[in-house]
Amino acid sequence: MGHDTNNMNNPSVKIRHILDANQIFIAETQWALLQQWVELLREHNQKINLISRNDADQIWEKHILPSLAILAVRKFPTHSEICDLGTGGGLPGIPLAIIRPDLQFTMIDSIEKKIHSVQSMISALPLPNANVVLGRAEELGKKHFHQHFSFITARAVSSLVNLEKWTRSLRKPNSVLHAYKGGDMEAEIQQACKISSIRHIEETSLQLKKDSQLLADQKKIVTLHFV
Repeated sequence: MGHDTNNMNNPSVKIRHILDANQIFIAETQWALLQQWVELLREHNQKINLISRNDADQIWEKHILPSLAILAVRKFPTHSEICDLGTGGGLPGIPLAIIRPDLQFTMIDSIEKKIHSVQSMISALPLPNANVVLGRAEELGKKHFHQHFSFITARAVSSLVNLEKWTRSLRKPNSVLHAYKGGDMEAEIQQACKISSIRHIEETSLQLKKDSQLLADQKKIVTLHFV
């Protein structure tokens, strides 16, 4: 594996062990970028609330592992353009952009301070396959990104019904939206099933090998397949 799996008290080593077990293999250069980004996120989080202050010492467990776990259950074809809606502190966009340099990420948020922080972190790494845009999805979809994206990610943003509504003008036909969710999704999915633009909804619990926390926390990926 090229790294020490015995030092399991180190959060980054533990997370890498879990990712390896789930066929998410990370090159040393990518791992160095992830470690650098964790320090940048902690630094920026002291100035602006990008993630919960309670999570600042658990970025690997609470943010990196959930962000990257999607790669174990969903496929992104090479050269796809992905919109990370409501990126906040760059999640899941930055970790995914580091691990998948073959994909292009556009990270959108309506809060200017957050966008400035994410842009600063992307420039510091640097990440040539990631860019940030300030604005609301509904407005950006009418202007610069009309029917532009085949894939959209959204982590801790809003309900499925809202996500469908906000991304209408951003999406290409037959596009896919991956929502990072937790808890019982039955009522939310039933509401979304009434929307004519949604062809199919796929709910997958994040049950990873060598990890029990994501399953215990009821973390899942809910995917909306659009017509």
